Amino acid sequence: EEAQAIPFLKRFTVFNTDQCDDLPAEIATTAPPAPPGLIEPKVEYLIKATGIDFRIGGNRAFYVPAEDYVQVPPPQAYFEPINWHRTTLHELAHASGHESRLNRDLSGSYGCKKYAFEELIAEISSAFSCASLGIVPTVRHADYI
Repeated sequence: EEAQAIPFLKRFTVFNTDQCDDLPAEIATTAPPAPPGLIEPKVEYLIKATGIDFRIGGNRAFYVPAEDYVQVPPPQAYFEPINWHRTTLHELAHASGHESRLNRDLSGSYGCKKYAFEELIAEISSAFSCASLGIVPTVRHADYI
């Protein structure tokens, strides 16, 4: 008789290395930050690719669903330029919920469940976008989520 392969599940216990102390150096590695000037073109390309009305100005970052535009302060307003990218990606994630895109319920106001859920979506989206663009994650992502 011929041997047959029989698929089966295995169970593994895994840990987030950020939550472990005293790991050997070869295990506890962190990704180096992207070289300066490498991230900016990628973020600019992403902004243009979305087709979203993107405005720079003012002193707050926000998305206006009724008028479908994102506004963020200029990069110089941030202590670290990388935070401008993180904020921009967060606001673009809100804009992805517009009725002409993913059609999420954006009617929630500050303090209600709908608002909290939308913030969760935007922050998770921002964290994934940052990771895919080589932007080093911040504790803010985890705390916010």
